Amino acid sequence: ESLAEHASGVKLLAAPPASETMPPHPSELARLVGMLAERHEWIVVDTTHPGLTLEPMVALWDLACAVLPVVTPDITVLHATGAILDHARAMRYPVDRVHPVLNRAGTVAELGAEDVADHLQRPLIAQVPSNVALVESLNRGQPLVLSAPQNPVSQSLVRLGQAVANRELVLRAAAGELTGVSAKRAIGREHRFAIAQRVLVELRRTIVPMHALEIF
Repeated sequence: ESLAEHASGVKLLAAPPASETMPPHPSELARLVGMLAERHEWIVVDTTHPGLTLEPMVALWDLACAVLPVVTPDITVLHATGAILDHARAMRYPVDRVHPVLNRAGTVAELGAEDVADHLQRPLIAQVPSNVALVESLNRGQPLVLSAPQNPVSQSLVRLGQAVANRELVLRAAAGELTGVSAKRAIGREHRFAIAQRVLVELRRTIVPMHALEIF
């Protein structure tokens, strides 16, 4: 009853208003993800907290088989995202799970895709161009990939989905890896992490300018 279903088949479990709830305990979050994983092949968690300083975020990173930071060709955003990845490395998370997405690709000549990848020390999984049709689709509440599948933005998002859904990518990230120590302590040993292979975490930063989040 809590899931809202779109005509495309995508289901949404919206977060309650921030003023009405406390952040979930990691064990509660793990239990919720486990319940969803039993009935859905793919789970995308869209977060707003920027780093690994809160236990719920640590738990999500622990459960994730893929983490997709959305970045723009902006020095401030790149430095902040790089700091998150450095923190993840310091906590010994496998950074091969991290697949940056470059939004508004090609809009800044001084910061190209190669520069972004070099700074983050991770290859880009996708590049999403800027296009006014995306803003229009958001205003209408119509996914651009459905209303204009030939649009360059739509095609880039489809390629992103195909890359993430590639079983080799997902299973390589999830199979045989230990979960992070901090999250394992927080969640407890009773929770199994086999569901990780079906969990995707999309990390989105609160400090990113709003235009950088338009692909959502």
